[in-house]
Amino acid sequence: MRCNFRGGAAFVAAAALLCACARSAPHVAALAGIWPQYQSNAAHNAVVARGALRVRWKFDARARINGGLAVVGGRVFLDTFSGDLVSLHLATGKIAWKHRADNIVMSTPVVGDGLVVFGTGRNGASGGTNKSFVYAGGAQTGKTIDFWGRPAGDHLLAFDAATGARRWVYRTAGEDMPSPAIADGRVIFANGDAHAYALSLKKGHALWQRSLGGIATMASANVASRTLFVSVCSHAMRRAQSLALAPSTGRILWRAPYGNCDSAPTYAHGRLFLSGVVGNRARFGFGSRAVIAALDARTGRMLWRYRSKHARPYSKVGSSERAIAGTYANGLYYQAIPTSDEVLAFDPASGAIRWRFRSNGAIKMSPIVAGGKLFVGDAAGLFYSIDARSGRLLAVKMFADPFATAPPVLVGKTLLLVNGENVYAFPLVHGVLR
Repeated sequence: MRCNFRGGAAFVAAAALLCACARSAPHVAALAGIWPQYQSNAAHNAVVARGALRVRWKFDARARINGGLAVVGGRVFLDTFSGDLVSLHLATGKIAWKHRADNIVMSTPVVGDGLVVFGTGRNGASGGTNKSFVYAGGAQTGKTIDFWGRPAGDHLLAFDAATGARRWVYRTAGEDMPSPAIADGRVIFANGDAHAYALSLKKGHALWQRSLGGIATMASANVASRTLFVSVCSHAMRRAQSLALAPSTGRILWRAPYGNCDSAPTYAHGRLFLSGVVGNRARFGFGSRAVIAALDARTGRMLWRYRSKHARPYSKVGSSERAIAGTYANGLYYQAIPTSDEVLAFDPASGAIRWRFRSNGAIKMSPIVAGGKLFVGDAAGLFYSIDARSGRLLAVKMFADPFATAPPVLVGKTLLLVNGENVYAFPLVHGVLR
């Protein structure tokens, strides 16, 4: 086994100790299966066929969880605000292995070739202090420089998915909160230092690096149709754009003025769906209008656009996101609008709204759809089961904490969801959560 380490002396020493322990560990077969990006696939509908699997358990992480879950080979992978990187047994919710990173971890773990990859990083709100991050706009050769990170930098870390042995560490100047994507032996991501990177999945060394002209704060990378899609912001978060890049070289194929650096692009059937906002201040304080756009994924040409009529306030309850990634399933595009406490179902070809569902609080997660039901939770702590064709409420379950950005995952007949510091596994009852 080879371990690549970049970073400070204390970090390297800790990593070397973990590497030495891994060498002495007994051989365990590699974990089969992949979870290559946020919500597993380009459409963001994280539904895993696992027969009639029905399990019930609760795992208390003892720290807040905002990153999504990954489910591969009978394991559930997650990360926390305390920096814990955790592998659970899907059947029981018991810990298989756990490690501690040197910063908050908010990305969805991605899994491929027997490795699980996490990205570290925090923003000012999640860190609880503005002293631990830097966001700067300044003049350099006539250009504005945007940066989101901390002086120590942050890391992508790769572990053996089965054993938890550390395989490599890659340091970046900016934070690495956005979830990476795995494609063709590469780990590809955009981050807080206004660049996109491709690393070797096996070894962790850099393959290419590309300046994007903006930062990705929470917008996960999406690889589909042999193209990398990322969304970034610039000019103190007031201007957003989405880009298409060649995964093998990082060459920029097109740019479009839609999306948001907190919201991952969604892809389905040649269309790219982008969730963003316009405006930052209104007479009541901070607020914005939602802007949802569908583009031709090959050219970046706009196909349709939706813009909400009124600017609405947003809050930091659960998370600071004003825009969140949507989900495509069964011929409809489903989009949560955090600033108006609703989910909209769009016709993906025309942009016509098929239905609206009003929630009791802001929805800051991507929904999932299975068996004709849509599942999503809000910042009021309510989790909804909704008819996916009509928007009719079927069932609602109350929880103690606000739901944040970690979306649900359906595995067989079991719904996995995150609420506050807890991960739950619930068997569905007649297709809904009760």
